[in-house]
Amino acid sequence: MLNIAVCDETMQECIDLEKALRASLHSDLTISKHDNYFSFMTYVQDEAKGAVDVLYIGLNINGASGVKIAMSLLDLYPHLKIIFVTKYLDLVRDIFMIEPVYLLIKPYEKRYVSASIYKVMRMIDENKDDYLILKAKYGRNGILSIKMAEIYYAASDKRKLTIYTDENTYEMNMKLNELEEKLPDNFIRVHQSYLVNMDKILSISKDEIYLYNDQVIPISRSHLRDVNEAFKKHMNVIGTSS
Repeated sequence: MLNIAVCDETMQECIDLEKALRASLHSDLTISKHDNYFSFMTYVQDEAKGAVDVLYIGLNINGASGVKIAMSLLDLYPHLKIIFVTKYLDLVRDIFMIEPVYLLIKPYEKRYVSASIYKVMRMIDENKDDYLILKAKYGRNGILSIKMAEIYYAASDKRKLTIYTDENTYEMNMKLNELEEKLPDNFIRVHQSYLVNMDKILSISKDEIYLYNDQVIPISRSHLRDVNEAFKKHMNVIGTSS
């Protein structure tokens, strides 16, 4: 199922786009329609809690900038795909402040509506492993969207889990085993309480891992052999593909 939110100047314009989308894609769609930016923002943040695949946003929502609305939502949920819609061509220059997936010009033509939604679907399929999407137990947003390439390691203390990235730290109530199941093969368990991204490993000693951000992670004896073998294999794969 694809979750879509639409925000345009009038409800009729939202309905017109919904009809075009449903005619283009004969599958399950959830489409939430809004004719003002406050309702739209409230839906994405408080009701859907960021669990939306694509946003169709008018460039001018009764005086509000669609580009600024998109920028504020992308700050919270970088996984969102943005498609702008407009009949005001003089506003198009502003869309390059972000990287929209597509631009639709009104009145809608079926072939372009179809192209927009199929492009989103291809991107979702191609990028499905780029982001780690987790439900948050705290805060207003309700969902965490973390780029997996930026994760250095994760540490667990009982039910408290902390994920460390290039610039941020994320805390949540989750077992390390549960996180491990969501991560790709370049993440390895090195200790009962630690998962490490092998792309971030600088070197390995007999009891510690040194990361590129100067962090030092302990290796348990029971994991040492597996870690060394996995890291050597991982480096060979990187060397072959580079």
